[in-house]
Amino acid sequence: LEEGRKVLDEIVKEGDERVECIRKAKEAAIPYPELLAYAQSLSAFTSAPPGLTMPEPGAVGPVPLFFPPFPNEEKMRRGRLNVERPLGGLGENHSVRAAPEPSPPPVQTRERPGVNPYRHDTRPQLAVFDLDLDLNPDL
Repeated sequence: LEEGRKVLDEIVKEGDERVECIRKAKEAAIPYPELLAYAQSLSAFTSAPPGLTMPEPGAVGPVPLFFPPFPNEEKMRRGRLNVERPLGGLGENHSVRAAPEPSPPPVQTRERPGVNPYRHDTRPQLAVFDLDLDLNPDL
């Protein structure tokens, strides 16, 4: 009887830990608009322009006119969708979790009410799809 109680106590304890992990995951969830904006910024391009030379991180110079399809080293060293400080050198540490900030309310534009904010693709459609899956046809 005592052995059965110990086994059941372990099962209940494991269940409580799982419930706590689920609660923490829900609290740390990234809002959908932020996640979609990040995905949209990554999906703007499929490749870098031909002959592109990326500036070194921290270099002073003109800002590129596009977002590259890949993160530069500075962005890769940041955590949680590029919102935290860059990671430092060896032996340096800081808090992993950023302080929670309330999300600002979405800005309502009343210029043209009832208009869909997404643009419709108005490019002419090809009459025949020839299975050309080249993402960079100009190269």
